[in-house]
Amino acid sequence: MPHERGGAPPAVPAPAPEEDALFIDLLHEAPLSGHREPRSIVSGTLYCILLVGYAAVCVSAPWIFLRVPGMIPPLLCSSNVILLLLTGIFQQYWVHQVRKVRLQGYYDFSQKLKHIARLPFATIAYGTALMLLLIIWQPFVHILSISLLLRIAIVVEATFAGCFMSLYIWYIHKYNSLDGRPDILQSLYSALQPSTTTLEDRRYYDGRLSDQQMALLQYQRENIHYLSEEVLRLQECLSKYQRTDVGNTPQG
Repeated sequence: MPHERGGAPPAVPAPAPEEDALFIDLLHEAPLSGHREPRSIVSGTLYCILLVGYAAVCVSAPWIFLRVPGMIPPLLCSSNVILLLLTGIFQQYWVHQVRKVRLQGYYDFSQKLKHIARLPFATIAYGTALMLLLIIWQPFVHILSISLLLRIAIVVEATFAGCFMSLYIWYIHKYNSLDGRPDILQSLYSALQPSTTTLEDRRYYDGRLSDQQMALLQYQRENIHYLSEEVLRLQECLSKYQRTDVGNTPQG
């Protein structure tokens, strides 16, 4: 009997379980991730040594500048500005390191590192602003000497910056020790995974979805570039082998 006009359209048959399994098997065909390069912790270690030396000089400033005590505040302020500039230079390198981590497909890991890498510069900047306020308001407060207040501010800022940098070094060390697949692949295959919650799937409402997709494109582009270099290297090796083989062939 024909369907009445305006009736419900015929139901679309659900995909067979074999088809679902075929697509879910794509999860095991992940893009190449075995060429992950470890990131260096040398810059972070050097920066921590710089902070320790800077704090030690500030603490012992009254004995170092015993003959010119009036020069201690301007020297401390000037050295803190230099430290701020050096921290900014270091930060550019740390941000570059974080970008390399992101290109390797570790999106969530790079998000944590991105915030930590900017904390030392922010700490030194706040410390510099605090020193400026101390210089301005100390003549009206008369609590402690300006030299002592500045030295306290420098030790506090150096301590916080050192803690943040130690956390960054620990995360880099953890990244170098990772032995798992890149987490960005989860966004590639998330639509193929069966839902494990009774609530509506929230992955499509994640505000970071577009950012994750961009990171995934960058990751796959990096893998394609790596594969292209591998193909060229293998072609060169094959060409050398063929030339060697022809040279060793006995002439008739």
